[in-house]
Amino acid sequence: MTTTLLILSANPIETDRLDLASEQRTIEETHLKSPLRESFTIKTAPAAQWEDLQRQLTAVQPRMVHYIGHGEDDAGLMMARAGGGVQAVAGDRLAALFKLFPNVDCVVLNACHTEDQAIAIHKQVGCVVGMSQKMGDVSAREFAKGFYAAIFAGDSYERAFELGKLGISIRGDRIKPMILIRDEVKEPVELEQPSGRMSIESKFYVMRSPAEEDAAREVVKPGALIRIKAPHEFGKSSLMGRVVAQAEAGGAKTVAINFREIDREFLGTLNGFLKHFCVQVTRKLKVPNRLEDYWDGGLGSKGDCGEYFEDYLLPLISGALVLELDEMDVLFEGAGDKAWAIDFLSMLRAWFEKGRTSEKWKKLRLVLVHAKDIDQETLQQAQSPFNVGTEIELGEFNEVQVGDLAVRHGLEKSIAPGLMELVGGHPQLVRLGLYAIARGESLETLGATEAGLYGNHLRRVRSKLEGNSELKLAFQRVLADGAIDQASSAALRSLGVGKLRGNEVEVTCELYRQYFRSVWS
Repeated sequence: MTTTLLILSANPIETDRLDLASEQRTIEETHLKSPLRESFTIKTAPAAQWEDLQRQLTAVQPRMVHYIGHGEDDAGLMMARAGGGVQAVAGDRLAALFKLFPNVDCVVLNACHTEDQAIAIHKQVGCVVGMSQKMGDVSAREFAKGFYAAIFAGDSYERAFELGKLGISIRGDRIKPMILIRDEVKEPVELEQPSGRMSIESKFYVMRSPAEEDAAREVVKPGALIRIKAPHEFGKSSLMGRVVAQAEAGGAKTVAINFREIDREFLGTLNGFLKHFCVQVTRKLKVPNRLEDYWDGGLGSKGDCGEYFEDYLLPLISGALVLELDEMDVLFEGAGDKAWAIDFLSMLRAWFEKGRTSEKWKKLRLVLVHAKDIDQETLQQAQSPFNVGTEIELGEFNEVQVGDLAVRHGLEKSIAPGLMELVGGHPQLVRLGLYAIARGESLETLGATEAGLYGNHLRRVRSKLEGNSELKLAFQRVLADGAIDQASSAALRSLGVGKLRGNEVEVTCELYRQYFRSVWS
């Protein structure tokens, strides 16, 4: 697995000049001379601002972060401020940021007076290096040369630190770098039950590039619309939670609505649904309910709803409002006329269009989460919110990601191929398997039966298939390696039991193949 090192450098014009380029070049040259250089990737972010650090952590997903620049005791790291000037980033803000990126396990603050920042960051990161005194350019380069010569040779952080210190001491400098490191071997693994949306602090969250960076980039854009699409239990809500947390860190207000939690009495008529929708948003924003002042029927339900947002809710918010709508497939479940649901979606499309020109509507950012291709529900293209904005489609875990997740469970990477042979890269099935194995079960006992670990999941999928005769027939054809039509292909992929290989659909994993051949034989 390739380890990514992110080098951030900052030297605002208001601070003393540093030879940043020389230190970066030293690290890059050390990397090029390493026999293991193919195992490491270096990304750089010069003239870094606080916002750059947030963006780069999302986009690059580094395992190691190296900071070159100024530090100042309690004040923090000295970074450039957008528009000019210096911004001091204190340790508590750095710690809060790194808490969102558990993939980072080493941070090197190769700058003067960074002891306080190192201590704060260490609450979230396993290994942190800081400097308790002032240091010059040459000392910084010598430390970096010794440290990364060891890292790029595959040595431990402890040994790399000692070699970095040696490089400084040979020059006769009395600078005392500090290292804070956890004993990961002795520290027991605290497992996490694989169920529902993962907390943003979870160390078991797996980054799937470029999904996270695309979402983080888009959610800050005025009037943005983001569509997160994937089969059930693929981590859509967990990704959404992280995106929303980053938006909140930037000052946005957020409202989350899960359509699966809405009572059935509100699903059926446009007027009743939109009133309930407005009430939910109002309560989650913790502002007074003024629905009666706007809902007079003169503009129709969509018009009243839009006016309530435009003239009341949006003006109350100084920054952005991120509206996250989860489980949108619910709108088209069950029997009955779905014209009301189509009208709701066309209203969201209209709001998005307004956000292109209206300053009020630019405050609104929509995040829509769904599993199936809702555009097939007879929406006209001009009315659909599912053919505009940015689509983010989450895929399966790959073997590297499964191996890394195994290590986080206290297991060996070598378990990944065997587990994936059974469940493929299905995120929830992988997590269930690793959780069970970490608790003492063997891979051989997981099984493709309703009595096994995956029984509840298999029963749910079976119920979906057997509740739709056409879908069941299509999957039986896939089991028999037969061809199916495009609509059936999309439905099976949204359910997670089928995947494309070229133009053909195949069963996603051996678990489904074994189970359904057994129960339908």
